[in-house]
Amino acid sequence: MKNYYQQYEMNQNQDKNLIINEYIKTAKAHQIPIEENPKTLDALIDMDIRENVPPQLYELIGCIVEMFEKVESKK
Repeated sequence: MKNYYQQYEMNQNQDKNLIINEYIKTAKAHQIPIEENPKTLDALIDMDIRENVPPQLYELIGCIVEMFEKVESKK
């Protein structure tokens, strides 16, 4: 029998996979190029942006997030 921590981790991974697959589906539906490898996307989602991305790229990332928000709001 799994302990509570293992069950929590399993649920977290399932939730993350649902989010990753939704990003891929949305990007494809709107012809937005995106990394389709779930393992790579998982690593990007877990990444702490302040530790791994230089401040010079924050504006670019903001534009990408804004593009996704516009696409999502049109649904």
